[in-house]
Amino acid sequence: MDNKGRNYFYIVIAVILCVIFGFLMGFIYAFSERRNTKEVLSPGGAVDGQSFEDYYFGEVNTLIYNRLFPEKKNSTVEEEDRKSENGGKIKDKIAYLTFDDGPSKNTEKILEILKEEGIKATFFLVGYKESENTVINKIYEEGHSLGNHTFSHRYDKIYTSVDSFMSDLKKQEDLIYNLTGVRPKIIRFPGGSKNTVYLKTGPAGIMTEIKKKVKEEGYHYIDWNVVTGDATMPYPDKQTMLENLKRGVKNKKIAVVLLHDTDSKNLTVEILPEIIKILKSEGFKFDTINEKNMKFIENYVMQR
Repeated sequence: MDNKGRNYFYIVIAVILCVIFGFLMGFIYAFSERRNTKEVLSPGGAVDGQSFEDYYFGEVNTLIYNRLFPEKKNSTVEEEDRKSENGGKIKDKIAYLTFDDGPSKNTEKILEILKEEGIKATFFLVGYKESENTVINKIYEEGHSLGNHTFSHRYDKIYTSVDSFMSDLKKQEDLIYNLTGVRPKIIRFPGGSKNTVYLKTGPAGIMTEIKKKVKEEGYHYIDWNVVTGDATMPYPDKQTMLENLKRGVKNKKIAVVLLHDTDSKNLTVEILPEIIKILKSEGFKFDTINEKNMKFIENYVMQR
């Protein structure tokens, strides 16, 4: 092998090693059992010694896993880029603001900001905070989309079996129906569809079985492809969250933005007007996830 060939060989090996290193670092980030993302969540806010769970870690994992291993669909990503939910060409960049884990006292503040901006969003709701649940009707009456995020959001409960998950999901569906007359067919798994936290509470393969069941019952689960970082602990500062958003929406035509409206997410409320301003400056229009576009968005996000 001459010097030129040897140099080329070394370059190829170096590139391969860099790629392998990048994947390893991604897995270390995605599957680390702690990474300062552990938070207490229990019904009613009570801490009973049994309610600790990796509340937000699964959400970080889902984002990274989807980026490393996008699911294959009948059409390629490039083909999907050219199609809208109606089968036509995507003409506009669309942002879907999604809020998880509410309602809470912060939800009404968010609703006021959205009203001032003339924007509709999608709320993936839990139900265990009974005193806050009346806000669900207000969300619906103001024209926002409702999504099901399970009643309890308890990993150690919902991810033990298919029946446990479906029971919790149906309980939340009934709650939403009793308040609004609507049974949402869009859901978001606590921790996302690629979370690995379930491995601590359920048998291997339980997420696959749960996803199969929800599909059989006509639901569509929606993850996300943009985060601000408000799902991590310790809570990032304002500038970090906005920079995360800018990086996340780069080169995207469809941006499903993950946000949270729990009681502790005061900074999310504070920066929401700036989030909207950034998205507008990047050329995005806003829409809700609904019965008409949920399948398209589900497929689109899983490819990114």
